[in-house]
Amino acid sequence: MNRGENSPSGNVRIGEVTLCGELMEHAGMDMRAFRHYDNYGMVYIYRGHGRYEDDSGQSLSVPEGSLIYLWPGLGHRYASSDGLWSEVYFLFEGPVFELWQRSGLWPDLPRVRSLGPVEVWVERFRDILRLAKQGEGEQAGELRVVCELQRIWAETALEAPPRAEAGWAGRACQLIRSRIAEQDCVRQAAADLGMGYESFRKRFVRDCGISPGQFQVRERLVAAAMKLESSSEPVGQIAEALGFCDAFHFSRQFSRRFGCSPLRYRQRQQSRQHDAYPTKPSNK
Repeated sequence: MNRGENSPSGNVRIGEVTLCGELMEHAGMDMRAFRHYDNYGMVYIYRGHGRYEDDSGQSLSVPEGSLIYLWPGLGHRYASSDGLWSEVYFLFEGPVFELWQRSGLWPDLPRVRSLGPVEVWVERFRDILRLAKQGEGEQAGELRVVCELQRIWAETALEAPPRAEAGWAGRACQLIRSRIAEQDCVRQAAADLGMGYESFRKRFVRDCGISPGQFQVRERLVAAAMKLESSSEPVGQIAEALGFCDAFHFSRQFSRRFGCSPLRYRQRQQSRQHDAYPTKPSNK
């Protein structure tokens, strides 16, 4: 549906997501040519680092935890400088976003901003991604996604996001992730930081917005998704290696998280690997 076009119910659609997704361990764009989109966009890099350039002359470093803003019509390119990175991305359009731009509220410079803790922000973007998938074709669901994107936009473009506690949260998450398959990794992380379990759990919830146990399960599932995409390892072996009690339990949790079975996810990601972005390369 075109932006501003009436919906079947007679209401005007104020905005919509035209493309969104998560790409894990990929190289990014071809840096030999600029690309031009007709949409606004936000891309959150949660693993790896690289570089962003555009045809206005900006050339910026993109460290882990960076949010890249994309303008309609602006030639741009960005890619990993160390081989691979992971990202969550959204392309969107509509009158409400045009109004933000006309009002001077769409970020001009810089077009790359740092957001942390990474573990907290990537989950916020993933939550919006799930909303987009679940609400596709439903006006109420699409409106929720547009509102959430505006919330992120306001918090990141108009305000300096608080980075207090990012160092502690990052360290705590790193410790859990380093022992992700171990059943007692949360207690070990607490001990490594010189804290009792309950004190550690409360601070983790306060700083990261979820419990350390939830974070461990989530990271196991993300690691499983990366293995499914990049290898032919059997599902049962992946489940065992990441500490799940059995393949059935793993498949059920994976389906709840990603909306499909592990085998279906592998097939879907591999088929999309080469056409994740709509491109309009220029000769610049």
